[in-house]
Amino acid sequence: MLHSLWEQFKAAAIAATGEPSLDILVNNAGIAPAASLMETSESVFDEIMAVNIKAPFFLIQAAADHIRDNGRIINISMGYTRVAAPTHPAYAASKGAVETLILALAPEFGRRGITVNTVMPGVTDTAMNAS
Repeated sequence: MLHSLWEQFKAAAIAATGEPSLDILVNNAGIAPAASLMETSESVFDEIMAVNIKAPFFLIQAAADHIRDNGRIINISMGYTRVAAPTHPAYAASKGAVETLILALAPEFGRRGITVNTVMPGVTDTAMNAS
C-alpha cells in the first residue's frame, strides 16, 4: 500500500514541481478518547497506538528516502506528556512514545540536515476535544 502511495505522490509532485521530493512531513493525526486506565479496553488502546505512534513511525520510514536534504519532520504531541491526565493515559503514553521516537531519529536524519522535532501546541479547539 505505501509503495502505491509513494508512486502516486511522486507523480503528483513531479507534475506540480518537476521534482519527486518532499520538503516537510508533518504527522498531525491523533485520537484521544477520554478513558481512564480501567475504562480503556484493549481494542481502544490498540486503535490509539495505531493512529498516534504506529502511523507516524511507518510514515517516517516510508518517507525517509523521499525527504530532501535539509528538510523537516514535524510531529504533533500534547501537554499530557508533561502533566497528569488521568482521563487519557493511553493517549499520553502514545504521545510520549512519539517524543521518544523523535529523539531516537534525530541523529540519523541530522546527517542529512533534516530536522526532526515534536511540537506541543497545547489545547487546540477541535471536534475531538470540543466537549
